[in-house]
Amino acid sequence: MTAAAEERFPELPVLGFISSITWAVGTNWLGEWYYPLRGIGWLDIVFFIWFIFALVDPRRRLALSTALWAVRKFVLLILVFMTWLLLSTVVNSYTWGAGPTDLFAIGRLVYYCAILLFAYITVRQYGYGALVAGFITGVGVLTLGRFYDAYTEGASAVILQDLIILKDPNVIGNMMGIGVLFCILGVLEGYVKLSFLAALALAIASVTTFSKGTWLMILIALIGCVVALLMTVRRSERSLMRYLPATIVLIGLAGVITFVYWDLLVDLVNLKLETTEENETAAYRYQFGLAAIYAMADHPIFGLGFRNFPQVERLYPDVVPEPTENAHNAFLHFGAIGGIPALLILIWLVAYPIAPLWRALAAEYPRTLASILTALVVLILGLSGSVQLQLVAQPFFWLLAGIILSWRDRVVRHPT
Repeated sequence: MTAAAEERFPELPVLGFISSITWAVGTNWLGEWYYPLRGIGWLDIVFFIWFIFALVDPRRRLALSTALWAVRKFVLLILVFMTWLLLSTVVNSYTWGAGPTDLFAIGRLVYYCAILLFAYITVRQYGYGALVAGFITGVGVLTLGRFYDAYTEGASAVILQDLIILKDPNVIGNMMGIGVLFCILGVLEGYVKLSFLAALALAIASVTTFSKGTWLMILIALIGCVVALLMTVRRSERSLMRYLPATIVLIGLAGVITFVYWDLLVDLVNLKLETTEENETAAYRYQFGLAAIYAMADHPIFGLGFRNFPQVERLYPDVVPEPTENAHNAFLHFGAIGGIPALLILIWLVAYPIAPLWRALAAEYPRTLASILTALVVLILGLSGSVQLQLVAQPFFWLLAGIILSWRDRVVRHPT
């Protein structure tokens, strides 16, 4: 059955836009009062209601079943990952202990499977425009919200030349980087000017995150936006001159901002270098990662158990410089708490959508550019996972995977 012959559900674009905003905000703002169930917030109720209705309604249940069958291998891999984490938790509960919240945290992946199926159906019927627009909007809302908190409460911030610079910025910075990654999809969908404008806004805002990882992620994503523009121009055989006025405006705006705030930017870079050396942030991350590797070596099968990573402080006191709840690296963290099998499954999960992404891009655009853009996406996801656990704990990767798998099937397996 082709996408053109499928019955369409008119609520999907609006629901996708609203829900994507919620999934972009994630657990990165508003606090525990809004997220009573380990990252699932009150606004997610809208999606919950639709999903329950879809399970009851025969037509939508059929669409969900079809989507589940189409992504069955990926969902099975997610379930294997969950099962191994649960098994690791049970095995280690006798040694290190376990808490009831561990089940909720691991069980979130079931909810993320629902997001995956919803994204698959939406892209199959309407394309990914609404999902991408909603997610970028959500990152914008998140960014404004964090700045509002900083300026009104002064929490987690320092003052540099009358400008508030966010400290401990990896969470919000990571989401900004992923937001610019979604801007690449916006360019490919045809919203070139709006996507570049959003990417530039997030790039400017990222200066205040005080995060080298964020700056690198966004730089790579901006290059990806340019590659995506070249791809769309090559495909449509339109001249780049069409985008020349908007390009001049954006470059001019960036140049003016850079000129006006040049001294501030120099001071910011110098301050970052000083704090990196004085606070030994890079060295701390290295030692946390080293402790995770030691944990994998000493507990290679089941690891330490879910949420038992803080035990590394007691196990390796000469390595861990201070108490920490995680390894600040998704891959090493899950390897430490779930053993080498959990690490390998996670790598497989993250790598799974990459080949479908290349196939979808190569089916519509020149293969060389498709390969370059795919490599850039891999770098962005790798950087995201190397600094935070959000790659697994937040909805964005599972939303992106649903978009990619459905896009691949739409243009490769069942082209309209």
